[in-house]
Amino acid sequence: MRGLVGFFSSIRMGLLWLALTAAYIAIGSGFAGIRAALEMTDLEFFDAWPMVMLIFLLATTLAVVTLRRIPLTLYKLGVWTVHVGILTLLTGCFIYFSQKQEGSVRIFLNQTVGEYYDATERALYLRRMDPNDHAKPLMRDGKAAPMVMVPLANMPIYGEHLSADLFPQGADNPLDLRISGELLGQADPALKDLSLHVVGYYPDADLTGPTAAGPLTTQPLNPRIHLELEMAAQNESPHVVPRGRADGAPAALRQDLWLVAKPVARRVSESPESGVGIEFLHHPTAQRRAELSTSFQGPYGLTVRVPGRHIEHTYRVELGQAITVEGTAYTLTPQEVLTMPMLSAGYQGTQSSALLVDVEKQADVATAPAAPLAYQRQAVFRFPERSPDFIKSADDTMKRVQNRVDNDLELVFHDATQPQFWIVQDEHEALTLIHRARDGQVALRPLAVGKKVMLPPAGDGAVGITVLEITNNAIELPRIVPARQRPARVGATRAMFNSVAVVEIGRRGGGSGDKTEAGARRVFVPFVQFAATSGPPLGREPAIVEVPGVGLGGGVLQMILSTVQRELPVQVTLTDFQLVKRPGARWAIKDYISGVRFRDKDTGAMVEGRAALNHPATDRGLRYFQAEWDGNENASPGQRFTVLGVGNRPGVLTMTVGALLMITGILYTFYVKPILLQRKKQRLADSLSSV
Repeated sequence: MRGLVGFFSSIRMGLLWLALTAAYIAIGSGFAGIRAALEMTDLEFFDAWPMVMLIFLLATTLAVVTLRRIPLTLYKLGVWTVHVGILTLLTGCFIYFSQKQEGSVRIFLNQTVGEYYDATERALYLRRMDPNDHAKPLMRDGKAAPMVMVPLANMPIYGEHLSADLFPQGADNPLDLRISGELLGQADPALKDLSLHVVGYYPDADLTGPTAAGPLTTQPLNPRIHLELEMAAQNESPHVVPRGRADGAPAALRQDLWLVAKPVARRVSESPESGVGIEFLHHPTAQRRAELSTSFQGPYGLTVRVPGRHIEHTYRVELGQAITVEGTAYTLTPQEVLTMPMLSAGYQGTQSSALLVDVEKQADVATAPAAPLAYQRQAVFRFPERSPDFIKSADDTMKRVQNRVDNDLELVFHDATQPQFWIVQDEHEALTLIHRARDGQVALRPLAVGKKVMLPPAGDGAVGITVLEITNNAIELPRIVPARQRPARVGATRAMFNSVAVVEIGRRGGGSGDKTEAGARRVFVPFVQFAATSGPPLGREPAIVEVPGVGLGGGVLQMILSTVQRELPVQVTLTDFQLVKRPGARWAIKDYISGVRFRDKDTGAMVEGRAALNHPATDRGLRYFQAEWDGNENASPGQRFTVLGVGNRPGVLTMTVGALLMITGILYTFYVKPILLQRKKQRLADSLSSV
């Protein structure tokens, strides 16, 4: 015991602990790359065992040295105060890094939330989706399937974990994080037979990367086709700029294309270089093949179907000229052709022309209800299944109705303003090329691997298409951003924004454990900051995967990588949002202020607050500060949102007291102590002179 006390009584040891603590803090603060190599955030680094041990050794040595070597006298009071201040500061640091909470929450105007997302601890989110509409959750007994959160405590943040079978050129250091079926079953009983295995992680990746051949055991199949597109030299398209041959004559333009059946954005190619549109369709319906094979007098056509009366007609479109549909009560007036980006889930990254049609349905005693109906339909050329209706609302604005106002009428818009090609793979895996020329006329030709097809066979504007290869199944690989191209010194939260997890998903095999049956699917799951909402402009598209053999009510799952969702002590409502611009400025914003209401979950008591830049709102020990906003000055109430950072400040008061004690002790030592010593010397001198 005496030896231990002697060890901690050494001033040299105290200085050593102080130097090591300072070095540890300097490394953690100034060398983010070292923290990243250790897969530690700043909070984790300063709460790790080396830091805790150094603080303990420094505090113990300081306390023992003070008690044994420094007498508590009036003249040593400054040193005692400084040492007590240091011990108080160290205690506050320990409290801060061990109890600190950080996260954020996105709140739309007039929306209420009761949870926030942790800053760094990752989780996998799963939800069963409607097999007929993957953008909607599966409904059972009027209730949507729950979103299941699975925490991933050991998930890396900064380091790549690649599998050699996907990226042979990289290091083979896959992950091995298995999620038990029992855990999934507790959240959603339908998932109890599911097996999840996180096998890879990319800290910065783009999911629109290249495709590669996948295993045939993966179902459903997702074919990939490799094409060579050749534009004849005499092509009149203003977009084509062919390179000349050595003899000065114009050469043909060639393009190398890879088209994949899914996702939608990867099956279409409409580049300005070619001036044509190409789409690959795997097992389309007979009705869709018939629509694409329909000829008309260009440049626009409109197929009108009333299935209830077995009526179908295709008309030449003249903008502004009404079309009376024979045998029905419908009058259609094409008004405008638009080019629009597709924002629906699963269609992002594509665009299509669309025909805006005024629809009038007269009263019809043969149907019920017999009342007349008027609305607008936006008939989307490339994706007719995404054609919405618009009705006039009470405030005289047009309201979008994606699921249609009138399901008795089907409209298919045909756009022949540029040559269109569809490569159709039927149920027998045979390939057919459908070509629609600028005059609206359609030609069909069989396709075979290695054989070029020219359409039209001769003349200006001829296009040659050669199928170079077709793969029975394809998987889409992330495009990994090299480490040297990633931004340096970013925090853990920002470092995760473009990350992707690789998850093997399938049915659990027999026997013990959570071993996956052969034929499991490998899915690339993107990170989304707020898992509850995804898709542009709010985030990246979630992964959609079909898992056969699992009782999922259709076997379709949505998967998102995000952070752990934690409960707030109150419900928070965004009641107001204001932008404050600098005087006379057009774009420079001085402040943005969120009006928030805090409602106690137990008592219902409410407190109003305001969160502005550098002026957070506080409630129940948590601070809510402005972090982001939607960035659109003209956003509608349904699009207006703010992002509030959520965090506490444990130990800050303790650290402040410690700092004040240190300052007080230093002031006492350098200013008060000299005065006291001078007075003591004066008293001694006076006493000696009087002897």
